[in-house]
Amino acid sequence: MPDQEKPPALDIKLPWYAHAIAGWPIALVALGGLLGGIYGALAYSVSMTILKKKGCSAVTYAVAIVIGLVAVVAYFVTIQALAAAFPNIFRQ
Repeated sequence: MPDQEKPPALDIKLPWYAHAIAGWPIALVALGGLLGGIYGALAYSVSMTILKKKGCSAVTYAVAIVIGLVAVVAYFVTIQALAAAFPNIFRQ
């Protein structure tokens, strides 16, 4: 059985600002707790995978920012759906 090696693209070390650009959606955890953290971590994971596979360029940074924005929108859509489905929980 041949040794299975990781593709070399996934071993790339990215600069700190690539992590900052990809990781900003994790701040959703402060706003949304566990659900926000899940969306933020998912966005970070997808963004880092793209940055590692495609390299650091203006286009991939823009894609990472868009992925983060999609995570924020998805979080708010989920909260609105939960509020509509369970109105008694969201009443103050």
